[in-house]
Order: sequence, then structure tokens, then C-alpha cells
Amino acid sequence: MKDKKDKSRPLGTVDVPLNKKLSKLVRLSKNFIAQISFKIVDGANGRPIENLQQKFLRFSHSKSPEHEVFFVAKEHKESNGHYQLEMVMSRDFVLFKSRPGKYNCELILGDSRIRAGLKWQIFDAFLDIPKSQPEEPSYKPRKKYEPHYEILPEIQHKFTRMESCNTPMFFNMLIVLFAFYFIFWLFGTQIAIQLQFAAVFAISCCFAAHRMLKSLANERIMAEKEGIKSESSQNEFENEDENGTEEDEEEEEIGTENHFKKTEGFDSESLIE
Repeated sequence: MKDKKDKSRPLGTVDVPLNKKLSKLVRLSKNFIAQISFKIVDGANGRPIENLQQKFLRFSHSKSPEHEVFFVAKEHKESNGHYQLEMVMSRDFVLFKSRPGKYNCELILGDSRIRAGLKWQIFDAFLDIPKSQPEEPSYKPRKKYEPHYEILPEIQHKFTRMESCNTPMFFNMLIVLFAFYFIFWLFGTQIAIQLQFAAVFAISCCFAAHRMLKSLANERIMAEKEGIKSESSQNEFENEDENGTEEDEEEEEIGTENHFKKTEGFDSESLIE
């Protein structure tokens, strides 16, 4: 492992044996730069293991372990089985969410070809935060997944009913009218008698057609009204969500101001002592 800092306080090169921990406390300032390299070899035949699936460095806060920061290692292109990762705090400082304190640094390795993975605590680190940059009050630790074994509510389906014929009388009258035309044509009845009988059925057929068209128009109007109501309710729901988010943002701003007042005078050196 190679650790580099600014020129005023260099750490040089530090070799850490397997399953051993560095005795010194590493201070993670904004000028801190570290390069960690390691090689993975098969213990049975001594061959290097390439394309390792899981290879990362994890920083976990000592007081709140749910606050974690990860750095993924990359395989070296020239030599097989060599992996390395680089930490540049001037670039990676934002990953710690301005949360000061002591961190435990662990190297975690795992692969389907390995029977048991490796979890190696390399060193302890302390994150320095300037007084002008207090801890972010909006920090929320990552929620770990917890399985729930409760019985879910039963799903109830609502099937749409088949639309029935609005006014079957109109279609029945049309069938009767054409049936009379066919009967009179078959038996050779005079055209005057045909028109007399057809007039009776034609009048009733007109009333039935008017009733059918009226019912169709009423159904279309009701459908349009329901569509307008659903759109208005959806717009009201969106407006309520927007108002709720604005109120939450105002509460967060008030909380940040109060938190900044409480964190004035914070000294990172006192935590180390």
C-alpha cells in the first residue's frame, strides 16, 4: 500500500502484511492522496487470479456504521493479478457527506471461484472538516433492505361488463319491415297495400331510432364529464404534491439554519484527542 500526502507531511510507502492492521491513524484531509495496490494469488498453484468480481475498499463511520463510502479497485493492465485503487480527497471529499470522525477502512474481496471471501481491516482514518464547513444536516444514512413476511391484501379485479344493445326495438322494427317487403313480394301483393302496412312500421321505427340516438348521445356526454372530473382530480393531486414538497423544502432550510448554529465552534482536533 502506498500512501501519499502533501509535501509538508509525507507518509511514504507502507507495506501492510496480510490480516495485519496499520498502527498509525491516517488523517483524511483535503490534500490527502493514497494509492493502494495488492496482488491476488491462488494458494494451491500460485497462479494469479484475474478478473476478480468484487474488489473494493469500504470506509464505515465508527459511531454510525450505516454511513459507508466505497472505492472500487481496478485491475492493472500490464501485470496479471495486480489491482490498485487511488484516493484523491480533493476530488472524493464530497463522498463522505462532510461527516467528520473516525472511519474503519476495510478491503473486501470476493469471487465465485473463491470459497471464502476476504474482509481485511487495513487501517483507521480520521476525517478532518474545516470549521467553515459544518456537517450536512440533510445527511440520511442508506437504508438497508429488510424483508417483510406479512400477508399482502387480496387483489380484487373489477371486470368491465359487456355493453348491451341500447334499443333493440329499432333493429327489430327494421327486420319486421324488410320481412313484410319479402312476404308481399313473394305472394304478389299490390304495391298500395305494401305501402299501407309499411307506413305503420316505418313510424314506429322512426321513434325507436330517435330513442336509440338520444341514449347514445347521453352516454357520450356522461363519459366526457367523467373524463373531465378525473383530469381535475389528478391536477389537484399534483398541486397538493407540489405544495407539500415546497413545505418540506422550507422545513429543511429552517433545520439547516438551526443545525449550522449548533455546529459553530466545532474542532476536529478535540475528537482525535
